[in-house]
Amino acid sequence: MKKMMALLLSFVLLVTTAVNVTWVAAADTPTMTVGSVEGYKGDTVTLSVTLENNPGFSAASVKIEFDDTNITLTDAELCENFAAGAFVSYDNLPYITFVKSKNTTESEFLKLTFKIAENAELGDISVTVLYTEGDISDSDENNVNFNVVPGKISIKEKPVPVTGIALDKQTASIDTGDGILTLTPIFSPATATNKNVKWSS
Repeated sequence: MKKMMALLLSFVLLVTTAVNVTWVAAADTPTMTVGSVEGYKGDTVTLSVTLENNPGFSAASVKIEFDDTNITLTDAELCENFAAGAFVSYDNLPYITFVKSKNTTESEFLKLTFKIAENAELGDISVTVLYTEGDISDSDENNVNFNVVPGKISIKEKPVPVTGIALDKQTASIDTGDGILTLTPIFSPATATNKNVKWSS
């Protein structure tokens, strides 16, 4: 019985240790996260790509993947820890080639600049980073693999500002017991986005 209990306790300890090791390994997985941003039709917006648990690499080639129907990638800038000896293929966007990253736990990696079309459809556009096995390698030519978390550009309707406001009556009077006098604001332009009114007298 004692032997059976000892075996059972050993098994429980082994399972607990295995679960902890798995959790630590998952937490240390190199991760590449694409940010998210909102913008209006015709705007220029910038997304940041960050790295976590970056083991360092000496060469890499990635593609910025997105639906180019409503947005255009106009620039890709490597951040400080990736600038030395780096090359961004501006003539071949959205493909980016670069070399030499520092071994940093967490750092900003890329700044991606997009132009939203004037006739863009409203909604979210997914932006992610793609690469295949072997596209990113360390100084010993070992493959470095990142878990990629996509981001998005949310295209919103541009607000129409109010240029003027008036009331539907130029003069009005009300006596005690007459009931309610209703005043209706008239906005210019009529398509103004924010038509909230704060009344005071």
